[in-house]
Parts: sequence; C-alpha cells; structure tokens
Amino acid sequence: QELVNERIRFKEVLLIGPDGESFGKVNIKNALQKSLEKMEDELLAARRTYNAAVTEYNISLDSFPTNLVGKIFKLKKKELFVIDDKAKDNVKVDL
Repeated sequence: QELVNERIRFKEVLLIGPDGESFGKVNIKNALQKSLEKMEDELLAARRTYNAAVTEYNISLDSFPTNLVGKIFKLKKKELFVIDDKAKDNVKVDL
C-alpha cells in the first residue's frame, strides 16, 4: 500500500518506434522541452498564417471591386491575432 502513495518520477524512458526499432534511452525532461518548443513553433506559424489571411481580407475590403461586394454583404474588417507580452509571461511549465 505504501507503494501506491509513493510518487515515482521517471528520468529516462526507452523509446521504441512504430516498427519496433529502439531509439535508445531519452531523458523525459529534454523530450518534453523539445515537444513544447515544437508546439510553440507550430502555434507561431499558425498565428502568422491567420494574420496574413486576415490582412489580405482587410485589404480586399478596401480595394476595388471587392469593396463593392463587401459593402453589399456588410462585411466588416477582422482583427489580427495578437498576444501581449503579459499573457506570454503567465505560462508556467514545471518540468
């Protein structure tokens, strides 16, 4: 019963690929850090893609002849996705 209450922390795992090939031992903390960095990069890329599309849309609402269509359908300009520095600092990850 004591084992159930104990907190076990793994420092290394053995990674095995989908074909059964072993990649060897990997430090979990490093693997998680790399995963977080990859996720941050993907989010940054998605935000850039979104902002580029919104910028193109907003410009089209100001350009002839698409501005006429925009007025007919009462289309409004969209806001860019911006993250302030305060929100970035609030993210805490304890590895």
